[in-house]
Amino acid sequence: MSQLRMDHAASLTELHAQKTAIEAELSEQPAEPILGLHPVALRRYEQNVADLHGVFGEGLVTRQ
Repeated sequence: MSQLRMDHAASLTELHAQKTAIEAELSEQPAEPILGLHPVALRRYEQNVADLHGVFGEGLVTRQ
């Protein structure tokens, strides 16, 4: 086996070990809680964004 192939094999072995360690660490992490929203929340958010868009879309009025 050439030196290049041996180096690649060692690199792959090291990368596989790192992957296994990371996967083990991630599996120990607690699951993120799922955030539940009220069904009306999205509609209210969209309406608020539309209102803001309308206000900012009109441009700023400066006092003279």
